[in-house]
Amino acid sequence: MKKQKIHVMPGFEFAYIRSPKDINGTMEPFKPHWWIQYLGNGQSAIFDTKTQCIEWANEWDTIGSEN
Repeated sequence: MKKQKIHVMPGFEFAYIRSPKDINGTMEPFKPHWWIQYLGNGQSAIFDTKTQCIEWANEWDTIGSEN
């Protein structure tokens, strides 16, 4: 596995996956992507862009504040 640069923001980690060598396991069909993980409970998501990752993380601040 190739070591990718992991970006950190409060409560989250995210990185760009360029090739199958950047991940453990398999993804078929493989497509380069951004992954993000919320460190509070381990929930994660995959996106096409870094901007989408950051938007997903920012949504965590609004959960529960809409009431």
